[in-house]
Amino acid sequence: MSHLVITTQLISRPVLSRSNLNGLTPTISSIAFNDIVDGVNRTTCHEEGAISILKGNIPQNPFGRTGMTGRGVLGKWGVNQAADTVVTRWKRARDNTILERNGKKVLEFVAVQRVDNNMWAIPGGFVDDGETYAQAQGREFMEEALGMSEEEIDEKGVNAIHDLFSNGKVVANIYSEDPRNTDNAWIETTCVNFHDDTGDTSNSLVLKGGDDAKHAKWMVINSQLNLFASHKKLVRLVAEYHHAYY
Repeated sequence: MSHLVITTQLISRPVLSRSNLNGLTPTISSIAFNDIVDGVNRTTCHEEGAISILKGNIPQNPFGRTGMTGRGVLGKWGVNQAADTVVTRWKRARDNTILERNGKKVLEFVAVQRVDNNMWAIPGGFVDDGETYAQAQGREFMEEALGMSEEEIDEKGVNAIHDLFSNGKVVANIYSEDPRNTDNAWIETTCVNFHDDTGDTSNSLVLKGGDDAKHAKWMVINSQLNLFASHKKLVRLVAEYHHAYY
């Protein structure tokens, strides 16, 4: 697993932000797919490593047909890069001992309930143009799980976030099984796990839904979870990484 170190840039916004949602979307003929240009990553995680381009410079989803064509409701043609954040700690009893099931430690993670479909999910969202995955994950976690923007968070909160997000591990870079995917526009996500082994830092966080999440809470990782898109797969991979109960 690779490591992702998040510095004070966690709460620093990029110069360009959400350009695909405010009328600045480039014409499809000018887009350089299979490349990273001006901070926009249009490469795919597919094992073949390249996106096939159809007539008219239209990208074809390498993961298969969806029954829908065009860009749909997504902001970009081709890959729409997302960042999902799995913040975990060990589930503890009142005496602070770590709980176990079937001989394995039990993990819990921060889950948010989406406004649009009421499903529980991992905090995350699309990577803005010119933004790093680290910035996107920090921004989305603060907005969705803490109910505040980077401008609203106080010094204590900033320190807690920096402590928690100081040593992340990339657990997956996958195609997201998202209902918004089409044959020509789709979501791929980079999932990073930030684990608080002692629980001291995470205990100081006050979870509160915000932005497009109406609730946030700690949830035990187990095989019976019903989560949005590919999020159940992501939390399973996190559990496997920690050799934890699932």
